[in-house]
Amino acid sequence: KQIQVQDSGSLSTDLSSKKSQLLKEKSIFRAVRCVLKVNLAKMAAANILRGHISNNSHPFRYPDYMSLYKWEDFDYDSWQVWMGKNWSVSVYLTVVYVGLIYIGRQWMKNRDPYRLKGPLVLWNFGLAIFSIVGVIRTLPELAYLMQEQNGFHTSVCIRDRMHVGTVFWTLMMALTKAIELGDTAFIVLRKQPLILLHWYHHATVMLYCWYTYYFHDAAHRWFMTINLFVHSVMYSYYALRAMGIKLPRSLAMCITFLQLNQMFFGVAVNGYALYMKRTGIECQTETFNIMLALLMYATYAVLFGNFFNKSYIQKKKKFD
Repeated sequence: KQIQVQDSGSLSTDLSSKKSQLLKEKSIFRAVRCVLKVNLAKMAAANILRGHISNNSHPFRYPDYMSLYKWEDFDYDSWQVWMGKNWSVSVYLTVVYVGLIYIGRQWMKNRDPYRLKGPLVLWNFGLAIFSIVGVIRTLPELAYLMQEQNGFHTSVCIRDRMHVGTVFWTLMMALTKAIELGDTAFIVLRKQPLILLHWYHHATVMLYCWYTYYFHDAAHRWFMTINLFVHSVMYSYYALRAMGIKLPRSLAMCITFLQLNQMFFGVAVNGYALYMKRTGIECQTETFNIMLALLMYATYAVLFGNFFNKSYIQKKKKFD
């Protein structure tokens, strides 16, 4: 099953009124939210947002080994509409998240750290299993497309060949990003160092996933699959560490190196998509979303690069 684009004229809105609303907003928070709503309206007016299951009527078919499980064959059309209308929930979650970080750290200031060994093991194993299953289910589409002529371009730019299973896991990943905010609770309650990279990454990736889910951008194939793969390794490592199993420091360095390369690849994929659109070649990934992703991945690359340098390169020089 694949995704195709269909008419979304019912979602059209008066763009001029949205722009005037933006000028009237006094707070930065509301202004940013209004900008994103204007972009949603533009995409809706262009009739490129909503998709539908083709029921094998589309001339392109994936092989049988990529068939959906029953629990993956979901009402994605309703979820697409819901996420389009309610993506701002992620904004409110972010505000609450940042507020709770401050409150939690103040509350723990004069308290002993909690060990939370059992909950931490279960938490990390749960997220590891989710990520492993996710990458097993999403990697086959990418691998299949890459065997075709112009496969990389298709994987980055052609939305109407997106497998329904991929759309399901894109939704699951977006929702799970809200759950992953709980990572920070363990850091605060255990009085571990909380760095900018951690909370900035958790907050912004959730905002991006919730906002862009509505568009079913073709490049989500890459962003999601690579993220699930990295998280399958990372959370497995965290779970083993929480169990008290000693692991070589080089493994932690390899995981950070994987994360850093994920960010470089994200910049490259978005750069390719932007170049295709600027040269007039079909690329079904929205320009506004590309710019958001470029900004996000670029800042992640800087932060992860700085963390890698301080944690492994500079420390190694000190020991030498």
